[in-house]
Amino acid sequence: MLTYLVIVFDSTHYAIKTEKLMKQVNISGRLIPTPGNLRAGCGLSYKVDINLKKKVLTLLNEEIGQGYEVFEIKKSEKGTDSEQLTVLNEFN
Repeated sequence: MLTYLVIVFDSTHYAIKTEKLMKQVNISGRLIPTPGNLRAGCGLSYKVDINLKKKVLTLLNEEIGQGYEVFEIKKSEKGTDSEQLTVLNEFN
């Protein structure tokens, strides 16, 4: 089972701002197209390792503050059949 965080944004501004923030604090992740099963205001999302969840959520809350929603996604190694989404917060 693969588990990771996906941060979706209500605008490209917040996606770019988040990518810059994560690079500044050396959190590895990357911008990805927003998965089709997630609702967002822009087509970019940020994918990051689940082990960084606490640090990422703290940074988002302190530095970004709004315009994002965070999902924890669990996927089977075979594909998308057993994908599970957990909403960790909602757009502010």
